[in-house]
Amino acid sequence: MSQYISKIDSERFGFLVAKFNHWEVPPHELITHLKNEKVKLIITRLPAEDLATINTLETHGFQVKDTQLTYGYRIKNLPFTQIKIPEHIEIREAIAEDLPQIALIARHSFQNYGHYFNNERLNIEKTNEIYEDWALRSFSNKEIADKFFVASTNSEVAGFLTFKCYQNHGQTCAKGGVGAIAEPFRNQQIFRLLVQYGLLWGKLGGLDWQEHNALTTNYAVGKVFTSLGFYNAASFVTLHCWLD
Repeated sequence: MSQYISKIDSERFGFLVAKFNHWEVPPHELITHLKNEKVKLIITRLPAEDLATINTLETHGFQVKDTQLTYGYRIKNLPFTQIKIPEHIEIREAIAEDLPQIALIARHSFQNYGHYFNNERLNIEKTNEIYEDWALRSFSNKEIADKFFVASTNSEVAGFLTFKCYQNHGQTCAKGGVGAIAEPFRNQQIFRLLVQYGLLWGKLGGLDWQEHNALTTNYAVGKVFTSLGFYNAASFVTLHCWLD
């Protein structure tokens, strides 16, 4: 059963949470098995086109909690070799001294965001910790992120964006992880600058592909990606099911 259990979610919420994206066992069998093992909540994410499985899960009590788009970019198509960064902004790798500000930005930026927040039975204080914890672990854990970029002005962090590298069918790729902009710096094109910087980093590093995930309803972020030449490469549905 351990391959189905999310250790971090189980520890955070104080009960067993199963989290997985591949239904290799018929849903009714796996649901019964997990219920017998005292799992209280199942979280799963499926490609939006897998309607047969999504509909089957809905008959077992699963509910849609968010929908996401993957925005992809083939690095060889990158049309620019430099970006114009305002003089008062520096884009660099994060350092330990940035972490308190990064934690605050993440906590304030992701209130009421995503599938955890859309599950009214989950403790709101615990869900408020998720993105903050993700951002902090992205700095210290290479299994979560390989690059952590910040945009700063003087000693103030204006925003950040992380990346995790991976191989896919012989291609070198990077997936955007967690990113956010501090409220005083929003609507100043800083997120766009971070995304552009990430693309240049990818090109210089010999990447073939780069991608970011965002909620389908996060229209502002989607506009940034599409304006830079990203295209919708995939879509996913996240579902939750309580077993009690």
